[in-house]
Amino acid sequence: MKSRAGRILLRRILQILVRNTINKHKPIIVAIIGDSTPSYIKEIVYMMMKTKYKVRRNLERAESEFSVPLTIFGTSSYPKYHIEWIFILIKTFLQLIYLKPYSHALVLQLPYIRSYILETWIKIIKPDIILNTGDKSLNSKSEILKIDENEIEEINNGKVTKSLQKIIDKYNLDIKKVKALLKNNPLPAPRINITWCRNEILIIDARHYYYPPNIKSVLETAKAFSGKKYVFSSLPEDKKNIPANYTFFNKYTKNNFEENSIIILRGSRNNFEKLILDLK
Repeated sequence: MKSRAGRILLRRILQILVRNTINKHKPIIVAIIGDSTPSYIKEIVYMMMKTKYKVRRNLERAESEFSVPLTIFGTSSYPKYHIEWIFILIKTFLQLIYLKPYSHALVLQLPYIRSYILETWIKIIKPDIILNTGDKSLNSKSEILKIDENEIEEINNGKVTKSLQKIIDKYNLDIKKVKALLKNNPLPAPRINITWCRNEILIIDARHYYYPPNIKSVLETAKAFSGKKYVFSSLPEDKKNIPANYTFFNKYTKNNFEENSIIILRGSRNNFEKLILDLK
């Protein structure tokens, strides 16, 4: 839905269907918000919940607001065309009438688009627990667990942290299974890709799906190349960690880079695609 009016109408219809779907099936809901590796935390919680429950999470286009209702409806792919949206809405309405209630859990990553949009979805889905990996505050009656950078690092090192322990206790998960899962963390290792573009401009692509590459490793890679250095990152902690001679941007606006520039990309794998296209 490209027009503003169409998007508002779609949002309202989806909210009505979501409210009724949740009231019918009464799923366990864990929500993840924030701008510091929310996809990584979502995958960890998903795997934890999977040790006991039938569980779904928003995998495709998790950065999109509408991936949340689509996951709640059990839709596996993100629609591209209006006719696909119409089919989903009709199918969901019929499921509300004919599908029997079933027990399951949902692990939902909610993107921060506008505060009022985020808080509206929170009010509608009423998660049992909200894991907040960012700095933005949230108005909600749900239990909110703050996960900072140190706790994320501990989770990455296989530790059952205080937030994970609360999830284990609340949903009566098998702690031995969770410990084994964290110890043998199956998430893909972060990769740093290097691409040469026009005008001898080098892109160091350190974006991620789940967990970002260590910033020190990225800077070590950049140090090997001479040229003016730019960092484009949606990770708030990066700004304080880069050297003073690097130019930092948290979003892309068209820029005339000089020859031999070094451009570092950080954040979600879906970010900065326009920048890459402009340089190739």
